Amino acid sequence: MIYPGNVNWVWVDLTQGIVSHNTSDDECKPRKKCAIHKPIRNRQWAEVRKLMREDPSQLVKTNDHGWSSLLLSIYHSAPIDIISEMMCLLSPENLVALLSTPVTSGSRLCLHFAARYTDNVEVIKLLTEAYPPALLATSSDGLTPLNRAVYYRKDATIIQYLEQATRKQQNFDRLQKYNQQLRYTVLLACERFRIGSTCTDPSSSSNTFCDEVNESNVLALELYRYCKEREMISLFGNVLSYVGVHNVP
Repeated sequence: MIYPGNVNWVWVDLTQGIVSHNTSDDECKPRKKCAIHKPIRNRQWAEVRKLMREDPSQLVKTNDHGWSSLLLSIYHSAPIDIISEMMCLLSPENLVALLSTPVTSGSRLCLHFAARYTDNVEVIKLLTEAYPPALLATSSDGLTPLNRAVYYRKDATIIQYLEQATRKQQNFDRLQKYNQQLRYTVLLACERFRIGSTCTDPSSSSNTFCDEVNESNVLALELYRYCKEREMISLFGNVLSYVGVHNVP
């Protein structure tokens, strides 16, 4: 049998049809399907539970479209206890891999599918708590899980939860950005004010910022130090404002 996409060349006679063809032995073999996928599609949840307990390694397998058992279960509205047990049977590394890898079509994550197909806010919470960055991920149509839930008019509890969780993740990402800026500022200030030899500027192509400090440039360096300290205070103010502290001296 010839499987589509695996043929290197085909010789066709218009009176006899396909006369000969060439394929590699490995490519001729059909992909071995995951044993759990069929009962998931048929919503045979007792069978799904039995199979995944017998062989949890099946859970990391994907079909031709890149869909895992977890994603397929979300798509077919599996009960929350099935989804929860699947996630528990997976190793932390495999779970994050499944939740962070988009499917080929549409570049959507598991949380995107849940935002459309599930009506249980607890399923949304399970997926969100296991991999919060998915809240800010956009599919190929530019939609986040929250956008998708709103578009498909999901229950108010789901939309409210996604709004709060998305806002929290956005604030966390901003804090991460400010922390990186603050760290760079501190390191740069330390480098530029080392006294005794040379000061290194990370942005300098020559990798040399200044020579030994002498009396003639002490005032300029002190002024620069003051400016850097004010910049650090400004960054601290931005960081503190996102954790509820608004009055910075």
